[in-house]
Amino acid sequence: ALCPSLLRPNAPPAVRRAWPASTMVLKRARKAASRRREILKARLLDVSGPLRRGMMRNTRDLVKDLALADPDMWGFVRGIIGHLFDAFFADVEREVERHLEHQVLKQSRKHESSVVEEEEVKGSACWRQFLALRAFLLFHWKPYNKSFFGQMKDPVYLAMFGMQFVPFFGVRQAWFALVLFLMLFPDQPDEFQLINFILMFKRTQFVTQGVLAVTLAGLKYFACYTYAKESMTQCVVQFGPGAAGDIADYAGSVLLIWTAFVFLPLASVKRSEETVYVGRVEDLARTVQEEHTAHSSRWVVHVDPTQGGRLGKLLVYDARCFFASLVVLALLLVQGRQAGLGAVPGQTGFGDP
Repeated sequence: ALCPSLLRPNAPPAVRRAWPASTMVLKRARKAASRRREILKARLLDVSGPLRRGMMRNTRDLVKDLALADPDMWGFVRGIIGHLFDAFFADVEREVERHLEHQVLKQSRKHESSVVEEEEVKGSACWRQFLALRAFLLFHWKPYNKSFFGQMKDPVYLAMFGMQFVPFFGVRQAWFALVLFLMLFPDQPDEFQLINFILMFKRTQFVTQGVLAVTLAGLKYFACYTYAKESMTQCVVQFGPGAAGDIADYAGSVLLIWTAFVFLPLASVKRSEETVYVGRVEDLARTVQEEHTAHSSRWVVHVDPTQGGRLGKLLVYDARCFFASLVVLALLLVQGRQAGLGAVPGQTGFGDP
């Protein structure tokens, strides 16, 4: 530190003139020392990484061996349990590393390494209005700075939330198709946003095409039996489940999900200012510079089959269920035609005279 006497009013004029420059030099020196300290901590985390991962693997093997110690356990059950343990400890290891960096390394809210400045929005007035509308809809649909309870205070989000659960006239599919289009155009989609889109779509599909569809189907059958008992078959054909385009609605749901999944390997990983660490600034700056040099346009075709993690297995399971439902539907149609279902209005075709 500088001598306190330099701050006295009777200090020489030369010292007074040199004081601001000296203060600036001290600030820069402290900042450089702080950055070197953070870089050193980041390097220490990298060096000790293999030791931590080895401890996690040993713990995983110990717990896994204890869970699979029963010699009479069925083979397929043993395989399922072993796979679950491997997947669980892989996620635990990733979360431990992330939280350790969060606790040890100093965060920076400003990108000191940012070499790519925000591009000025150019184009016609219609193009700028489209971008503004896109930003408005995507921000209110999934804001980065609000929790679910904060979103419930937003009337725009409540309107969007309601459209996600409308199972009639393709409202739900049209809304999610618009959201997916805004994610894919004009900028390259983000991996996290696409995964979130797929999971949210499947959740709402369970409610609308699962719980609500079964409830409405039961009500329709009950209404036909109560108010049109003499012509129940004709009532079911005209007003029952499937008469209002439910098959097309279900097919649209499958198409949207698989469209998002097809674009998932082409998605990018956008960084957040909240997760930038001072000790990683130099590596991040170099990575951003390389990406900026390579990105001559908004879309860069770079296929990464690991994008999405284990989500691909979920969608394969979804596709198998879809084709299984088609097989069951085909069998029911064949059985109905063989039994003469719907051949004569007012008769069921199963044992009626």
